[in-house]
Amino acid sequence: MADNDDFSVKWYGASFQVVEIADQKDASFQQYLEMYEPLLKNIVSNFDNRSSWIVSHDRDVPWFPNEYGNLPELRTLFRRNDISNSFKGAVIFSAPDLMVYSRQLVAYPYSVTGIKGGLYRDLDISHSELPAIIRISGHLNIDFISTQENIFRKIINMKSASEFVVKEYRGN
Repeated sequence: MADNDDFSVKWYGASFQVVEIADQKDASFQQYLEMYEPLLKNIVSNFDNRSSWIVSHDRDVPWFPNEYGNLPELRTLFRRNDISNSFKGAVIFSAPDLMVYSRQLVAYPYSVTGIKGGLYRDLDISHSELPAIIRISGHLNIDFISTQENIFRKIINMKSASEFVVKEYRGN
């Protein structure tokens, strides 16, 4: 390998947090949804409305590990498209569809199991063309990650971000 070949990539990441919500998960789940759904929508709206987004787990697991009636809109979407509950792959959303299902996606890692306190896999929502990932965590926070600093700075400096404690990743 030549000296000028550098395959290292610098990632810029931050976690959007509300300490009161993370510390009192069960008591604050509705507050979490009310705060984080608009955050997800604001992040997505910063990109082209014709964009598509790839939604996947951080590891391949079935989308719906049970037959509970929780997340009804998302379950209906899967049934309407003949996707089984045991499907383990990525799902592609248009930006407008991502907006429609945003509340269900924000709730997903914390509520899909139907078991109080039973966290499931994080969801990674990747932009189809730009190096941007939105990670929805079962720990009741959302992270934003990009390899392009200008995209990263634009998102963490959004007006709506001021409602959160924004903790930038260290060691990038």
